Amino acid sequence: MTTTDKLSRITKALALIVTIITPPVVADAQDRKRIEITKGKIVKIDESGRRVKITHGELKQFNMQPMTMYFGVAGATDLTAFREDDEIQFELKRGRDKTLRIMTMCTLEENQTACLN
Repeated sequence: MTTTDKLSRITKALALIVTIITPPVVADAQDRKRIEITKGKIVKIDESGRRVKITHGELKQFNMQPMTMYFGVAGATDLTAFREDDEIQFELKRGRDKTLRIMTMCTLEENQTACLN
């Protein structure tokens, strides 16, 4: 067996090992686990659609610039407790479908910097 044949076999074996031991969805799994707690201002509430339009700052965990957008609301959050123009703090999580959802939120009182623990 020539040196070239040996190197070819070693290269193929290493490629097979890397393929077997490398998890195929590492990026997706990490992405889904991302959670960020941030602040924003409610622009509109869609109670029947269980979503809230919020103006928010930069979302570093999700690599998003400040903007105004709708977020779905998960869980038992009572949307009737909130009003348009409320300053809020909220927890976002990326779901398996890669959609960002509000897991919980609370109204920030005047001069309050946080309401989620």
